[in-house]
Amino acid sequence: MWAIMNKTLNLSDLKIVLATREFANFAVRTAIAQKRSKISLKEVDSISRSFLDELYLLASKNNIDLVDIPEDVQPLLELINRSHRDQVMYAPKIKVKISDKTFA
Repeated sequence: MWAIMNKTLNLSDLKIVLATREFANFAVRTAIAQKRSKISLKEVDSISRSFLDELYLLASKNNIDLVDIPEDVQPLLELINRSHRDQVMYAPKIKVKISDKTFA
């Protein structure tokens, strides 16, 4: 009975690498086939920008909500949301240290 009432697809249950746009397409098609209205990112510990970008677009297009977004993924999702809203490609700010060492 609970499975029928549960309208959330957990990405971690799909056992896929959250890395490519094709996998995002697969996740959304699975949600549509299972008649899910939400996709949960609960227990997601690694996700690529291209996957999240495609997931964001396809979920928006198909009226599927993204829920249970981990704290470390939230800034990237906000950046993607802002990029699409402003029609400008924003890049995340990262801290890098440039080495002056030469490797052979």
